[in-house]
Parts: sequence; structure tokens; C-alpha cells
Amino acid sequence: MGTVYLCKNNRLGNLWAVKEVNSQWKNNIDFLAEPNILKNLSHIGIIRIVDIFYENDNLYIVEDYVEGKTLKEQVDTNGPLPSKLVEDISLQLCSILDYLHSFNPPIIYRDLKPSNIMIKPGSQVVLIDFGIARTYKDTQEGDTMVLGSQGYIAPEQLVNAQSNAQTDIYSLGATMLFMLTGKAITQPLDLMLDKNYPGHADKRLIKVIQTATAADPKCRYSDIKQMMSEVNAIIADGEYSKTMVINPHESAADTTETLLAENKKPRKKTKIIMMSVLACILALAIFLALLMINKSSDKKASESSDVPKTAEPKVLPPKEVLEKDTIVRGILYMKEPDISSSDRDKRKGKGKDKSEDENSYAQYTLDPAASISNSKLSISLTNIQVIDHDVIVILSIQNTAAAALKLDLSKTYLVNDENKSTKCYIQNSISMISIQQSSNKQELKLYFKDLDFKGSFYTLKTVLSSAVNKDIILYIDVK
Repeated sequence: MGTVYLCKNNRLGNLWAVKEVNSQWKNNIDFLAEPNILKNLSHIGIIRIVDIFYENDNLYIVEDYVEGKTLKEQVDTNGPLPSKLVEDISLQLCSILDYLHSFNPPIIYRDLKPSNIMIKPGSQVVLIDFGIARTYKDTQEGDTMVLGSQGYIAPEQLVNAQSNAQTDIYSLGATMLFMLTGKAITQPLDLMLDKNYPGHADKRLIKVIQTATAADPKCRYSDIKQMMSEVNAIIADGEYSKTMVINPHESAADTTETLLAENKKPRKKTKIIMMSVLACILALAIFLALLMINKSSDKKASESSDVPKTAEPKVLPPKEVLEKDTIVRGILYMKEPDISSSDRDKRKGKGKDKSEDENSYAQYTLDPAASISNSKLSISLTNIQVIDHDVIVILSIQNTAAAALKLDLSKTYLVNDENKSTKCYIQNSISMISIQQSSNKQELKLYFKDLDFKGSFYTLKTVLSSAVNKDIILYIDVK
């Protein structure tokens, strides 16, 4: 419906995306539909409108410039994505759709497809182009015209049924198959056939896609929360079953580039593994045969000698042991704070601090503490303080490794059960905090601003930098 320009503010030097909507569409499309919808939205995964104006009968919409590539460009350039990255991106899209559908009436995106999804550095997803989004109308039987993109539009939309939450769910399922295969959907039946899915794909993920894209809406997820819950369960199960933690979101070890690099490995991986196993078995057989021959020769030499020989004990080289991290999920009991606003009132009494006492405040001790540890490093999330809509996380760190570590605040997030992340607040532009080698425990406070602490579980994700980056994930169950 128009052109998007990358523009630079000559005075400030910052970049903006400016969308030009051609006047030829004004009789078919509501020019102001996109700005009218976006002006009321506030979500990390939704592009923000800054200004709108008319020029030469065209409408211009000034939006945030999103650095990165579209999902289509990403897949076209690097090939299909691995299951873990598909799960992560899908969960973020579920969160965005859940936010849109939570309005009354719900906002229906209607055009979810790879070219409308931006992937920022660090795998952060942003949904762009709300040009045909609309609010759902209870009294309306169908859309005024068929809009959407071939391969991603739900079957019922082709017969002009009204777009709803389930049509967005269908488009998300079709997008997930594109991520796994790199191929656009030509027939709805393609989504139902297991043979169209790569062998490495998680069977549970395939089931989620097939449920989301069922031709009959009655067999489809009725609500995006159901789909989000199942995707979240797949991710959580994969994370919790590992003793070596790998961060699935915005981490150094599992960024888009790393996962895509892993995905570039030869497709005949299984054949190579089988050949390697056979080679190992053959080598072992030859080794055992030579060992038997040597033992036989030693026995004959010993029997023919008059002087008894004392066999020297064989010293085997020590086996290299790869130490695994021990992970403990922390538990926070909301109804059992160590200190609350009422406690502070009693301690401070009335007087000049009265206005401060009226603020909401609570301090909690996790039991057990959320932790990840090995013989050289121990990190425990011991306490959480909630002050109005700000959260302070207190870490206890013991580093007995050979070198100092640095905690990267720019890669530190607190993620809630809806996969909405809040970045750690950085003071005085200091994003790296040194953790010196010491047998003593060091306490560190992390600040998260504008966070409504009401979720059922949280995940603290951060990165420790040294010669090799180490991803840290701490799990908090809120009871």
C-alpha cells in the first residue's frame, strides 16, 4: 500500500522509519486505521508511532526504526531455523497477540506473516505494519473485504468470514512452519502432514502448529493463551531438564547467529554419526585383538624365564571430567514477606516520613534460594524487594575461579510468565560489574524499574563475561 523510507533527523542524528501510504488506497482502506490502533498500544514487541502528517494527498506515518532483519529475510538468507529458536520466537509472538487480543474489543492483527516480523539483535521480536489491523465487532458477520497474505490467511477468511483471534492463531501456526522449513505454505493440507516437517523438529511443537492451523476453527485453539501455555511448557521442560544451562532468549550462547550456525551443519548428520560409531567399534575390536596377542606373548615369555618378573602397575591417564552445574529453583511466598509497608510504619512511626511509608513496600526471602553452582562459581538469588512498581533483586555470588568475572547488566533481564522481559536499570552508564576472585560471598543488587510483580513465575537471565561467556538463568516460582 505504499513505501517505507529510512529517515534521519538532521538535528538529532537519530533514525526513523517513515511510511508513505499512497492516496490511491484511500477509497478502500482507512488511512488512519493504523495510527488510531497503534497510538493506544504500549508493548516491547509492537512498533511505536511518533507522528503522522499529510503531504501531496499522501499520508505519512513516522515510526520507530527497528534495527534488524525481517523473519523472512532471516530465513531466506540463513535457511530454516532450529526448533529451539522457533519456540522462542513463537512464544514472543504469542505474547504480542495475547496483548492485542486482551483489549475490549480485541485488536485483530489480520496479516501475521514472516515479512511483518522484525528480528532485532538478540532475537527480540517486533511486530510491524498494522495497516490492515482492526478491532473485532460482535455484530458483524464478515470483513468488508478479503485481506491477508496467501499461505498465512485462515481458510474461513477466504469466504469473507470476520477475522477474529482464531484467524491470527492460524497465521501464527503457518509462520511457525515457515520458520522450521523455509518454505511458504501453498495448501492448508501441507500443515497437517507430518512428512512436511523436518526430522529435528520437536513432536510437541509440530502438534502445536497443527492444532493452531486446523482447517475447522472448532478444532483450533480458541484462545492464544492456550497456545502460549503449550509453547511455554515445551521451552520450560527443555530448560529444566538440562543441568548445563543454555539461555533460550537474548543470551550469548543461544543468539540467533549461533543457532543459525548450528543449523548450517550438513544435513547428513545422522549418516556421519553412524559411520563414526562403526569406526569406533572397529577400532575397539582391533585394540582388543592386539591386547590379547600382547597378553599371550607376555605369558609365554614369563613361562620360559627362570627369573620371576614383577609386573609394574600401569598408570592410566586421568579422565577429563566435565563438571555440570547444579540448578535449584527458588520459591517466593507472596503472603509471607519479611518486611511489609505495615512493618515499616511500626518501625518509623508517624511524622515527616509518613508520605514515604504510604508507598507499597515488601521484602521477601526465597526459600530455597534460586541458584546455579559448581565448584568454582556459585550464584544465588536470595532476596527480592518490591517498592511500588520497582523491583530489586539481591544476588549472592562466590567466585573461586582463576580469573575475575564481569556481570553484563546490558544483557540482564527479568522475564515473567508471559515472556515479557524487563531490562535491568543501568546507572551512570556502567553496564559491567566486576566479580573478583574470592572465597567470600559478594552481594549484588539489580534494579528493575516499572515492573508489576504479579506473575506466577519469573526467570532472571544474565551473562557473565570472561575469556568465555557464561549464561546464567535463575528460576523463581511465586507461590
